[in-house]
Amino acid sequence: MSSFAQTNTGDLDISSGNLRVEQSISQCTAWKLSNLFGMFKGEWFLDQRQGVPYFQYVMISNPKLSLIGNIFRKVCLSAPGVASVSSIQLDFTPRARTLVATIQAQTNEGATLTGGVGKPFIITTQPTGTA
Repeated sequence: MSSFAQTNTGDLDISSGNLRVEQSISQCTAWKLSNLFGMFKGEWFLDQRQGVPYFQYVMISNPKLSLIGNIFRKVCLSAPGVASVSSIQLDFTPRARTLVATIQAQTNEGATLTGGVGKPFIITTQPTGTA
């Protein structure tokens, strides 16, 4: 698996003057998860089925947290390189109508990724035996 390097904001990283290709499964998977969670369902005009259904299930008056957790788990498992999702923590504040999601997933190479909606996925545990 390989991907063009990205900045923390999701842009292509051309800080060295060139495009850099990253081949670490963990890093590519972290970027893919951030990109998946950053795309609303119906946003891409070529295939409006793609994306996370935020308007339909998350940004409503009485969101069902169990359904949102299942949607987020499905999004994570659709990313290449994700072996499993170990936890999804949803902190909903009804009065402020805010939802903070923290997701922890394992990659195929054994690394742990921690992040969520609107925040980058960070590689917290590097698999043993890799550089």
